[in-house]
Amino acid sequence: MKQSIHTEKREVILRKAMQLMVIFSIPAIGLSIFRMSYLGPEPVVILHTLLGVLVWLNYALRKRLSYLVKVNLLVGLTCLIAVSGIVRFGILGSGGVVAMFSLFLAAIFWSSRAAFVLLALMIGVYGASFALFQAQITHINMDIEAFHLSYISWGLEGVLVLCFAGAVITLQGLQHQQYGHSLKFVSDKLDTQNEQLININKALSDTNKLLSIVLDNIPVRVFWKDTNLNYLGCNRAFAKDSLKAKPEDIVGESDYQQIWHAQAESYREDDLQVISSGIAKLNFEEQQTRRGGEVAWVRTSKIPLSDGEGNILGVLGTYEDITEQKLFNDKLTEAKAKAEAANLAKSQFLANMSHEIRTPLNGVIGMTQLCLHTTDLNSEQQGFLEKIDLSARSLLTILNDILDYSKIEAGKLELENIEFTVEDIYKQLEAIHAHTAVSKGLSFEIRKSSQAETLLLGDPIRILQILSNLCSNAIKFTSSGVVIVISDVAPQADGFYRVSFKICDTGIGIDKEKIDGLFTAFEQLESSTNRRFGGSGLGLSISKSLANMMGGNISVESRPGKGSIFSLQLMLAKAKQDIQLKDTDNSSKGHKPDLHGFKILLAEDNEINQQVVLGMLASTGADTEVALDGRKAIEMAHSFMPDLILMDIQMPNIDGVKATLEIHQSYPNMPIIALTANVMKEDVNEYLASGFADILAKPIDINKFYALLEHHKTRL
Repeated sequence: MKQSIHTEKREVILRKAMQLMVIFSIPAIGLSIFRMSYLGPEPVVILHTLLGVLVWLNYALRKRLSYLVKVNLLVGLTCLIAVSGIVRFGILGSGGVVAMFSLFLAAIFWSSRAAFVLLALMIGVYGASFALFQAQITHINMDIEAFHLSYISWGLEGVLVLCFAGAVITLQGLQHQQYGHSLKFVSDKLDTQNEQLININKALSDTNKLLSIVLDNIPVRVFWKDTNLNYLGCNRAFAKDSLKAKPEDIVGESDYQQIWHAQAESYREDDLQVISSGIAKLNFEEQQTRRGGEVAWVRTSKIPLSDGEGNILGVLGTYEDITEQKLFNDKLTEAKAKAEAANLAKSQFLANMSHEIRTPLNGVIGMTQLCLHTTDLNSEQQGFLEKIDLSARSLLTILNDILDYSKIEAGKLELENIEFTVEDIYKQLEAIHAHTAVSKGLSFEIRKSSQAETLLLGDPIRILQILSNLCSNAIKFTSSGVVIVISDVAPQADGFYRVSFKICDTGIGIDKEKIDGLFTAFEQLESSTNRRFGGSGLGLSISKSLANMMGGNISVESRPGKGSIFSLQLMLAKAKQDIQLKDTDNSSKGHKPDLHGFKILLAEDNEINQQVVLGMLASTGADTEVALDGRKAIEMAHSFMPDLILMDIQMPNIDGVKATLEIHQSYPNMPIIALTANVMKEDVNEYLASGFADILAKPIDINKFYALLEHHKTRL
């Protein structure tokens, strides 16, 4: 492991001290040899010589010995040399100088306390040796008066004194140099840190100023309180609301002392909740009294104000003035409520108008169908009735378009997602439009896809509605030539199919500049009063909306005088299982069912509608009875015991829904079919939820009516 700077410096001082001891041990050993030549082999002198050799050996082995061993040997050897010299020759000689040097080394490498202990030991040894000398127990066997001995010994001792003095000065200088650098380093570091602290304080001051600027310029009010709910500070916007000249003026005050003192209790309850729970309360609306008693609305957020250790010191809050936004939202809510009420009124109006129009239409279409199907007519009479039927059905189409447009506009039209095949749509298009096209002298052709039998998921009724509208327009605007339906069902990735239809005609065509407005509601190519073609102008708009709702699109290519091509593109999922579909083309099932032996109760208050339904039932062989209202229907359900009930919805006394519920209490399995002019989806869903087995819309289509009777006959 890398040594510390302090350890390295002590190693340097130790190495220098060992080098100095080696240097001045040379004259010390020389002095010992000189003394032995006059005094003989005296123990102290021999000891000095051996100690000097050990000093050399300690230096020679410095790289192998540990720091502690080297230090103890150096200080210990120096002390032994000093003590033995003092004991033998007194303190005035070189022994005293060596003693001072040894004490200096002890202070450096051991401690000051160790140096004082060693000094006390030396004084004690010197005192004991002096007492022994005075008692003449020991003596110096040397003639110090001998000139040559005195001169040489004192000269050598002088050299030793100079060596020790030089060593002390060297070590002291080295220590000063080493530790002086450390002190200077520390001093420089302290200066650097002081400068950094000054810069940090300046940065903090600048940050505080910047924070104050930010707080004073943000568009929200900011405040903070202590746990006693007294203000600790705020920004200028908050101070302005509290009618203070500057933010500092609010420090120490409470909400009771502010202009909003009427709301003070509520504010403090929120503050205490935040402080006690430690949980923020965010984005809640409350009132605040302003100058002149005006009450403003504010959106407030409050969070606990905590220190670095998580101790809650108070509460920090912000709020923004939302008075204008609140007023705007209130007006918007009021406007929305009015719009919804108007939309509801419109929907209710359309539903009522639909019912009122469908009721007489049921008589017109019903009676026409009865005449066409049950009476002998000449060709002229049949032509008149067919035109009446066509006109009535055109009126019914317009009515249905208006209802669909209203539901699309209100976002209430819902699509089904059921299993069907394109082949089934072919059949219905053929049944609906082939006769009309042929009657105009046109050729009507459907070019089928090889994948037409693929079972798909979608809304076949709405797809048929789009295609039927496009085919009707093609036949309407084509006086000669052909109308061709080209279809393709192509598999795509992830189990989807691209289903496309093209309705091509050789009709009048469309100008390029008029194509953009073609799908706009109530827009028609000819707006003059003497236009040759009828229509409400809703069909293409509704078709476009339906296609978009199904994730598809309708496009058109056309040239005046050359005809048009309308394209429908849809992406439909494949059904997971191929099952046998029920044929939904009720028009192909218009044969009269044989109902001999079956009893049918008709609950209908309208005389014309009674005649229509009874006329349709007359040739089926069914045993029929009529109830003029819901109450009578309930009574006759018990007395007549019908196999099937045809129930009008809107009747006097008790309506059809309530009558059905009451009848099902006694006869839960009694099939009851609703006859209604209310064809809005929410109405149909309500009727089915009330227990009706089926819904038959007015005006009643005779083919669908017979198909429905046949279906329920098989279930009875």
